[in-house]
Amino acid sequence: MVSYSVEPAKSARSTCKGCKLTIGVDVLRFGSHREVQTSNGEHTQAFWSHPGCVTLKVFENAIEAHGSLEGIPGVTEHNALDELEKDYAKSKTVRAKEAFPASFKSHDFPIFFFAMPNF
Repeated sequence: MVSYSVEPAKSARSTCKGCKLTIGVDVLRFGSHREVQTSNGEHTQAFWSHPGCVTLKVFENAIEAHGSLEGIPGVTEHNALDELEKDYAKSKTVRAKEAFPASFKSHDFPIFFFAMPNF
């Protein structure tokens, strides 16, 4: 089972799964916690991301698991609801832009150059 949480980073050792950059100390981070099977048994592993790097699918899974953004552990304790709501809305916008057919993107239309006569 997957669970989610939000907290300030305790150290600068975690790496964002979205942008691959280090998450600094006391910077808000979004965690996906999964049960992982290893040779030593099963344990929980956290995968951290900057809130702005969380994908729409992860946001939707977190809302499904916890009922709402506000229900995610750590959101109310760290006053992160406004930031998460903005990042959630941004992830919806990114998904909408990706849904456009390639034929509607401006670089797909031919560009015509007209030669000027030499005087």
